[in-house]
Amino acid sequence: MTNRASKGLLMSERSASAADALAELTVVADDPDAYVARWKQATGRKALGAFPMNCPAEIVHAGGALPVLLQENREPDSLGRNLLAEFYCGYTRNIADQAAKGMLNGYDGFFLADHCTQLLGAVDVVRSEVPDTPVYFGQLPTSLTDKWTPEKACSMMQSFIEEMSRLVGSRSLTRRWLGRSRSSTRTALFCARSSQLGEPATQR
Repeated sequence: MTNRASKGLLMSERSASAADALAELTVVADDPDAYVARWKQATGRKALGAFPMNCPAEIVHAGGALPVLLQENREPDSLGRNLLAEFYCGYTRNIADQAAKGMLNGYDGFFLADHCTQLLGAVDVVRSEVPDTPVYFGQLPTSLTDKWTPEKACSMMQSFIEEMSRLVGSRSLTRRWLGRSRSSTRTALFCARSSQLGEPATQR
């Protein structure tokens, strides 16, 4: 086989692999709730519903759980239409509708790291409609320049870690676990300032 033919075959294989990957991602994007259910059944682990936008997903990964950014679905709002005011944005009203229809019952917990007033209203509906599922609210600092920002942000990250440890139950989220998640290196190093984490961080 000539070099040109060999390169052509390799490119064809890569294209097929990319197409297969995109096809799989399309299936997941079309019905993320079904994917979450399959993942939980296959792994026996927990799934965490994250409201946009600043949930530290790497901490969820380090806990062995699946972070899922809750999205607006394509089903017309019906049961949830009267749960929030008409002037609330479409996303928050749809989340309320999903909660009212039981579509969020497959999640083991919810994390909210933002302070949008309308989003808080939607989360209140989730609390009411999915009462046995824990909801954690942790607001990150809105300022990036004040001297107190790093300390406050680190404290909130530590709070996220403690809540995640309680959610997963059997695993303590130490620096070592945080370091095992490739995407969590920055968070692990950031949270290393906290004396609450007793094990040395794993750096990559």
